[in-house]
Amino acid sequence: MVNGLVRHEAKWLAPAPLWRNGSVAESGGGNGSAWQPAILRFDNDLFMDEVLAVLAYAPDRLTEWVAKPEAWHAPQPSPSAAPQLQTAQPVTALSKKLKRQQAKREGAAAGAAKQEPSAGGLSASGEAEKPLFKLYQPAHQRYYLVAASLVCQQFGMPDRRVDAGRQESTGFVIRRVVYADADEASAAPYDATGDKWSEYAYVATPDGFGWKLIPTEQRTEMQSGEERLPLFSLNFTETAGQPRRMLAGLIPVGKREAYLSAMPYVERETAEAAGEAKLEKARQALLALFDEKVISPWAALIEQAATLRRSIDDANEKLPSFDLGSNAETKKQEERIKILKSSRDQIQTVSWYVLLDFSEFLQRYFGELRQAIINDDETALATDEGRTLYRELKKITIAYSHIREYYPVLLSPPATYYDNKNLKVSLIDALKVVEDFRSRLEETTGFYNGESLIGSTPWPGFSFPLTDPGLDDLKNGPLPKLAVTESGLADWEVAIARLDELSRLMKEALPDTAETPPEITLPQVPRAPLDPRDGWFVIRCMFERPNCGPLHPAVMSRPTEKFQMAAFFDPDAPARQVRISLPMDISPAGLRKFRKSATLMMSDMLCGKVGEIRKLTFGDLVLSVLPWPFHKDLPEPEKTGPCTDKNGSAGMYCSLSIPIVTLAALILLIIIVALFDMFFRWLPFLFTCFPIPGMKGKKT
Repeated sequence: MVNGLVRHEAKWLAPAPLWRNGSVAESGGGNGSAWQPAILRFDNDLFMDEVLAVLAYAPDRLTEWVAKPEAWHAPQPSPSAAPQLQTAQPVTALSKKLKRQQAKREGAAAGAAKQEPSAGGLSASGEAEKPLFKLYQPAHQRYYLVAASLVCQQFGMPDRRVDAGRQESTGFVIRRVVYADADEASAAPYDATGDKWSEYAYVATPDGFGWKLIPTEQRTEMQSGEERLPLFSLNFTETAGQPRRMLAGLIPVGKREAYLSAMPYVERETAEAAGEAKLEKARQALLALFDEKVISPWAALIEQAATLRRSIDDANEKLPSFDLGSNAETKKQEERIKILKSSRDQIQTVSWYVLLDFSEFLQRYFGELRQAIINDDETALATDEGRTLYRELKKITIAYSHIREYYPVLLSPPATYYDNKNLKVSLIDALKVVEDFRSRLEETTGFYNGESLIGSTPWPGFSFPLTDPGLDDLKNGPLPKLAVTESGLADWEVAIARLDELSRLMKEALPDTAETPPEITLPQVPRAPLDPRDGWFVIRCMFERPNCGPLHPAVMSRPTEKFQMAAFFDPDAPARQVRISLPMDISPAGLRKFRKSATLMMSDMLCGKVGEIRKLTFGDLVLSVLPWPFHKDLPEPEKTGPCTDKNGSAGMYCSLSIPIVTLAALILLIIIVALFDMFFRWLPFLFTCFPIPGMKGKKT
């Protein structure tokens, strides 16, 4: 009865096989220390069978599976007897006793001769550099378990019973830790009570999971909404015959990108603050859509115009060179005119679609501003921010004097190119009429090439290019006349800065909406992560007793040794052996055996483009990069029409053999890499080939 009244506090320790001589007196030692959960490392896909076999036959050897820093050039040695541990063998008291005795002898012999693996690299002092403690992904053939024992603090440290009927449960949490000096984080051990270290919990928020800073005095407490990962129970018998239980959980290293990209958690105390945050989230979503549909392509056009203008100004380097002769300047001028006209046609095409997306955005999300534009009535806008935005949009105009300067040489007769009757001077005028040409823009299958804007052409009957490479100063083009800091910026950078200001005005003028439109997904909203560098993490095990009230909170373990999670293409990661079997017999008789198991379906438009590409030869590609007079342009895409047959337009099915495509891709890859090797000398780091004597494609 007395024993029943005595309460024994629960405590987390390392698994019992890691206790030194049956004692928990050791308080240090990094991963594998008796006072903290241990991280176990496995290097094969049957890791669960392996851990069950170890606990069944040789639990004392569990220390050999404790994870240590490793890299592919300095791997952690695998336990020598791991392949021989099979759970399918009959387990009896005698067999377990014999296995333990054998494992004890092997462990003692191995411990005497065991040496820590060198890291391969040397420090400035000549000592071997130790790899960082990284956990690698299953793709690297590495699996990790966090393992611990939940015991009662009394003599013998018996296992603490977890009563599921009373809602008791166990699990573990992954915490992110950040050191004050980022350069010293890898060398400094994690101090759970130190002020130089910060610990963050991975908690659920309305915007997804985020990292919440935990005060130093609360690091051993569960945080509200913190992600809980499960532990499972593994029972075994110690050498002395005492039954034990180990709790273990699989560490989700594959979630590395989710952990590293999570943003800081901001706690909102009141419902009013939560409502403001929800409104700000909706604004950010709408602004992200506006930037994606309007601002980004507009800025890309400005960069394209700036690049072309620099090439025209520096023709000797950017344009094909010509032999000096009586017609050299004429040919140079013709080349410049051709490039300039092609760029203007492309800019005008993209401008129409940007204007169409701009109009559609206003129609869906800012109908008040769209009506003000159509009716030319500023008073229809209810807010000062909306009226300010309208006035700035009205100031966005374009001067066509720089375009008329090129009339005599751009096209003949000049009246068919940018006709005066079809020029729109302001952005407001262009937005008014662009919706009338929506069907034309969405149904056309060709490319605009400066054809007449009057008549039954598939293109809109007006022109309003959002920029032009012929401008002497791109910031004087059709842009908002907003003041930005211009010191140290090129004219095209100033133009893009003005677009950013326009985006800011749009954000301020957007109408209040409580909900993010369903068609706008959250990944479009820019989110800043907690720390862009590779993060350090620790794991804490927890034991929850919700029915015991606040007097018995969750029992948290000490943190594990800090570790990093390796990226998929981490240079230190061990790699699985990947074997790609290419066709051996590449004669026509051998290749015809491969079945065409992949099919591509193409529309009539794409079919026409592919048909023109198939006509190209290697000689055409060479001529396209040679200077005049040897230069020959590749076929222009606008001159290719859709595929046709006797019944009209037709698409195409293409069947191909994947093994043969793989062979062709490998040959092309080798050629490209060999060419780049002449400049970068990286071929020795890419692949190595070894001869196989007697291997033939044809059997003779």
